[in-house]
Amino acid sequence: MIQAHLVERDQFGFWTHPNYPDLADNCSSSEAQETLRRLGLELQNVFMESDAPRLYDSARSDQRYSEWIPTRPEGAGWFVLSIHDTDNGPVCQYVRPLGEHLSPIDLDAAAEQHERLLSEACAKALNQRDVALARVMELETKLAKLEKQEPVGVMRASSEMGVAPYADIWPWLEPGQKLYTTPVAQAQHCAVLDAEKLIAQLKDCASHAGDPERAAAFNDAISEVHAMLAAGSSQAKPSTDDGQGGRP
Repeated sequence: MIQAHLVERDQFGFWTHPNYPDLADNCSSSEAQETLRRLGLELQNVFMESDAPRLYDSARSDQRYSEWIPTRPEGAGWFVLSIHDTDNGPVCQYVRPLGEHLSPIDLDAAAEQHERLLSEACAKALNQRDVALARVMELETKLAKLEKQEPVGVMRASSEMGVAPYADIWPWLEPGQKLYTTPVAQAQHCAVLDAEKLIAQLKDCASHAGDPERAAAFNDAISEVHAMLAAGSSQAKPSTDDGQGGRP
């Protein structure tokens, strides 16, 4: 029987259980339910459009749905089978063992397994938080150094060798623009991406924490990352010279 598994979503917010059953691509919801019923599982679909309409509208442009935390159906024993895209938008497939297939002891074991997997996911997220915070601090230090860097050259209008004007080759660079080995904007972008990915993971853990104290711990961690981002953005303000700096 398919059992609960640690959910590790990709950059778009999708994930599929490693033992996902062989369902036809065009099978209907009723056919999927029947297939899973024969496997001893009850299926419930949670669509993002109805579960989190505002987030769905804002996330459709870049099709990244990692911030969506699907609402778990009422009752015990539910675990995620898949989070994937459909013609009707992203859907989370929750499943749980059918009652007639489990004894009370099995139900207790399933609940214990879910709690263990949740604890493992939370511990992993906290470890990733520490790593990401260290990474943000490292990038902030690098940003401070980059802001003090001297340009390695200045963009010229054309080459003395008689080739085409540089503006035709690198249209994003203007004559007289200062050139830097590493643009400040590039390093800032890396720091923000690392932090945003971590925040999404911590939100996922907070929503499934199970008890108020654990949820509060994750929310404190989220606030800590937001504070780091705010501090970094207030300190790192690139000048007009290095906004598009680079090397030809």
